Amino acid sequence: MGVAGYGWVFPKNEHVNIGICEFRQAIGPKNEKKNLKKIYQDYLKILKENIIIPPTLQADNLKGGVFPTYPVERTYAEGVFLCGDAAGMVNPLTGEGIYNAMVSGEIAANVIREALETGTPKKMVLSSYQTRWKKDFGIDFKRFFNLSKLWGIKKENIVRLFGKDEKLVDIALKHITDTDNMKKYRWKLARRFLYVYLKDRFGLL
Repeated sequence: MGVAGYGWVFPKNEHVNIGICEFRQAIGPKNEKKNLKKIYQDYLKILKENIIIPPTLQADNLKGGVFPTYPVERTYAEGVFLCGDAAGMVNPLTGEGIYNAMVSGEIAANVIREALETGTPKKMVLSSYQTRWKKDFGIDFKRFFNLSKLWGIKKENIVRLFGKDEKLVDIALKHITDTDNMKKYRWKLARRFLYVYLKDRFGLL
């Protein structure tokens, strides 16, 4: 569909959450701005043609938004901790953010609880939060961000690479769906993608 990103379909109890996202870091300054609303309508058409959603389903409550895919420099301020999407903790390679949101929230809660119980100085409390989440899942953000730029280079090539390596697809699905072990899969995904990309470049696939 001409988008450096992906689409999703999440069934709910009384409705279906359908959307698309685009990685802006994968789009060069020379590329024309996309009409995301039209692309979204085309996506719905594809879903209906492939009987993924009912042909009579109408899109209601259409909304859009922007969120950072790289953490802000400081995730704390006086009386404030930034967690999850608000802090830019979305995985820049996959767009997944549930794991990082939940873990950063848990870390923030633990830091606050410990501070109340021990009387830790405020300055140490603030810095401790950022130190802990970086240690848990922040190490690979720069690597993932750089790798995500490949989404904008011959997007059909990316799809082709995934189609040629079942292990890459398996790791990607586990990374997105297995929230309990997401940390385990994040580096495996980047490493496997780079491995497949290099094999393709040298004609070994």
